[in-house]
Parts: sequence; structure tokens; C-alpha cells
Amino acid sequence: DTTTSSLTSMTYELARHPEWQERVREEAFALGKPWLDFEDVERQKTLTLVMKETLRRYPPLPVIPRIAERDFEFEGRRVPAGAMVIVAPIHTHHMPEWFPAPDVFDPERFAPERAEHERHTHAWIPFGGGPHHCLGLRFAETQIKSVMHQLVRRYRFRVEPGYRMPVQQAPISKPRDGLPVTFERL
Repeated sequence: DTTTSSLTSMTYELARHPEWQERVREEAFALGKPWLDFEDVERQKTLTLVMKETLRRYPPLPVIPRIAERDFEFEGRRVPAGAMVIVAPIHTHHMPEWFPAPDVFDPERFAPERAEHERHTHAWIPFGGGPHHCLGLRFAETQIKSVMHQLVRRYRFRVEPGYRMPVQQAPISKPRDGLPVTFERL
């Protein structure tokens, strides 16, 4: 479900931003083969920027529940062992102190020159953070990039001008309207 959520949101963002869709497509064709081998996954720099920005804007799990293993204090408040603690990527990813203009689709914020996601160890946490980040991170990244590589090589896709995807945040991020996208074969 999280991979489907991520791919749906990426399709939406690339449909809304044809200049980025074209950049991803050019990178895909420059690879010179119709599929990604494992070693190709990291080489897709533009696709990586788009994927990270999409996951920032639409984390598949907008909240991640955790249970406190021991008593601790946070900002002057005592949290007892056994208490549920919520990590909220949807909130953190839209904090302007970490991501300026958080409502703008800007994949370049993840480029090495800007690296906004590195301002804090837990600024970008679509897969959780620290020792408890999702073990499936690399598998999900490989799946997402492999599928999107196939899509941009075969189709040009768009949404109607002015369309904005209404998002249902729980239990997993997804469009409430089925995401009306038009696919045109290349």
C-alpha cells in the first residue's frame, strides 16, 4: 500500500509538472535500456529528487505510532513508559524551518547543493528515522523507481489544468477522487 501511495502521488506531481516529467523521461531514455537493474537505481538522480520531494509532500504514512520503551522527558513534559507517541512526517515535512516554501513542489531542495532534508536528522522521515526506520526503505525505493521508469518510457501523463488532488490522509495517504490522470502512449 505504501508503494502504491507513493507511485500515485508521484504520478500526480509529474502530471502537474511536465517539465519534471520530461527530465525524468530524458534520464530514463539516457540509460539506454527499458528496465532498471539494481545498480541503476541509485544512478537515476532526477528520479530520486522527484521521489524524495513527493514523499516529503505526501508521506504514505502521515503519522507513525510508537510506544515509549522507558520514561523520558520531552520539552519539559514527562512521557511514561508504555505511552503511545506519534511521529508525524506530514507535519515535520511541512515545517518551513526545515523546508522553505513547504507547499511548493521543488525537487531541487534534495539536490546536494541545497540538501534541505539534511538540516536535521529527522527533518525528512517518510520511512521513520533513527534505528527504527523502515527496513523496507531500499526495497520500496527500488520498486517505486522501477515502475516509474517504465511509466515515463511508455507514457506522457497529465491532469486537467488547475486540478489539485484531494488527499485522504488516513489510514494511508491516497487521493479521495481516484486521481483523474490521462495517459498518452509515446
